[in-house]
Amino acid sequence: MHGTVAPPAFWAGLENDPGFCAVARTWARRLGAGYALVRRALLERRPGLARYYPCPQDCGCEHQVLAGPPGEWCGVCQCEPWNCPDLRLAESDLQLWELSLPRLARSICGALGLRHRFCEMGLPGVVQAGEWVADAFPVFLAVLGRPERFGHAVGQLCARLHRRFIVVGPTDGFMNAAIEEMLARERSAFFALDRCVALTASGTLAPVVQPGELFAAFRPESAGLLTEETARGAFELVRRLDVSERLKPPTLLTVFRLYCIEQLSAARIARMTGCAKSTVLERLKLLRQKTGVEPADFRPLSLHLARMEDALTDSRARRIHRRTAALGEEEDPES
Repeated sequence: MHGTVAPPAFWAGLENDPGFCAVARTWARRLGAGYALVRRALLERRPGLARYYPCPQDCGCEHQVLAGPPGEWCGVCQCEPWNCPDLRLAESDLQLWELSLPRLARSICGALGLRHRFCEMGLPGVVQAGEWVADAFPVFLAVLGRPERFGHAVGQLCARLHRRFIVVGPTDGFMNAAIEEMLARERSAFFALDRCVALTASGTLAPVVQPGELFAAFRPESAGLLTEETARGAFELVRRLDVSERLKPPTLLTVFRLYCIEQLSAARIARMTGCAKSTVLERLKLLRQKTGVEPADFRPLSLHLARMEDALTDSRARRIHRRTAALGEEEDPES
């Protein structure tokens, strides 16, 4: 299991004004133990150099940056009265860093099993990160520095979309009864990232709660949304999970193919793959948790899924499965 960074300082440190740029020292204060990982994974350099530098004595003042000898700068105390020594600063001290919303959005999609679809929304600090179950439910990332800005952004999404959607943000610190009421009217919801994903020691995000459980209220079958596009999104998700989960045979993709496309029973799949039926049932449970859809609900779209498989997977391997399935063994009614 990946080691994780303690979330409070990390996520609260990202709850800043849109377009927030700061020097490395300020980011290190905000992010605590997660700073080095966040800088590598989620921050990006911005043009120019800082005109002010935070006081190392934590008195609250910002030192004004003045040019010194070539390649050096001086940070002059702005306290009244003056009580901090001047600072000798290098160019690396004054470089500006900003949170990259596209990088954070992509990382969130990977952790929560979302279909990545980045889109600017014309709202500062708000972007569409992706979709939960194909295009059924858009997921928006909101990183805002003030409660009134967060409330305005949610109100704009409700007014413009006229459909169910999901909002994620660093913490739930800006949530209140009025915002909850707006979301409830649209049957939408907000999820705090500090409660559902964690920063790993490798600088990636990992789920704390399985996506299918987290978004249980957004099951496509409950709204009649299990369409061909929904199936496509789920199939793409399963293909990605097949690589990331690194399970012993049978893999998630194998079980998905045999159960949802070939429509075989769990017992028959177990016999074909040489494993226990309980192993197949565990794979089906994991599919349900990851996609938020009952595996059996994909079966009516088996022909569409089969066409997708022909286009996206090794057709030779699929022919082997079809030949095995046609060897004359009677289907087991168990599921």
